[in-house]
Amino acid sequence: MSKKGKVFYGEQLAGIISETDEGYVFLYDKTYLSSDNAKPG
Repeated sequence: MSKKGKVFYGEQLAGIISETDEGYVFLYDKTYLSSDNAKPG
């Protein structure tokens, strides 16, 4: 069973975290990465 959740930095969507059988995967939102407020994880 796979679970997913949205991750926010302040009020801006930063990406999606997913739980898989192998562990966790985080994918940054493309809009977040191109913003001036983007912070490294």
